[in-house]
Amino acid sequence: MIRNIRTIPAYSRSVGLASLVLIGAVACYNWFVAPHTNYLRAAQRYESTAEDLARKNSVMTAGIAEKKRELARLQAEFAQARELVFDGAGAKDFFNAIEAAAEKAGCAVLSLTFPSTDKKPDSRRRGGFLRGEHAKLSVLGDYGGIIALMDEFQNRRERVVIDSISIESTGNPGAPERRLDCRMNVTVYIMQDEEASIHE
Repeated sequence: MIRNIRTIPAYSRSVGLASLVLIGAVACYNWFVAPHTNYLRAAQRYESTAEDLARKNSVMTAGIAEKKRELARLQAEFAQARELVFDGAGAKDFFNAIEAAAEKAGCAVLSLTFPSTDKKPDSRRRGGFLRGEHAKLSVLGDYGGIIALMDEFQNRRERVVIDSISIESTGNPGAPERRLDCRMNVTVYIMQDEEASIHE
């Protein structure tokens, strides 16, 4: 006895085969294509980020080089300016040597005084590099000697400022060796971080 075997219609077989092919394609995509696509996208993002960082690094490098040049210029200017001012010990030595300099110029020191200064903190000068030290000097000598003493001050490497000067004649106007009383206010500049005092 022969049983009736139902045959699967051709379109059903086609649908099933198509389904299998579709499932296989999706599986292949997920297994092989998708990972590479994600990798390529990540590589593109990385390349874009790397280029951006390279541009920023180039800009920063140029900025740093400019800052270094500016710093070198300022350091050179500071070194030049530093030679024009005293340190604390140098200023003290300068004022201590005034009497010897006056004698060498043929003058006699009558007085050397330092005006009293306000020791309270001055917020306007906070953080400054220099401070001025003032002195009042009175010498007795002839015109040539006084000029020689002033030249001695002005020919120093460090800057010595003669703020004001007054000269009066002493003795008889007709005397052969007429002496002059010269009073001058002198200022020197000292590095602010130096602690040595010239009054000690």
